[in-house]
Amino acid sequence: MLRNVNALVIALTAGLAIALPAHDAAARTRNAAAAAAATAPDPDKPDPNSPEAKADKQKRLDDCIAIWDKGTHMTKEQWKRTCKNSLEDLPGL
Repeated sequence: MLRNVNALVIALTAGLAIALPAHDAAARTRNAAAAAAATAPDPDKPDPNSPEAKADKQKRLDDCIAIWDKGTHMTKEQWKRTCKNSLEDLPGL
């Protein structure tokens, strides 16, 4: 009887060991699909590397730099750097 119980335990353990990798593979497939969907480009957002987006970013930078004057508390170079940083940190500006 003890042999039968041991054989049953071994059989169940082996079945579990075989079933788990299949479950893990399915989970990995779902996770990979979810990650791919999360990183897919949004069709409603323009491509940030398109010529139009680059021209728009340059225009916004030029507009920011243009409002500097000698009465500003920064040098023109500091102002320009701040404009660049602001546009990178807050792309919606």
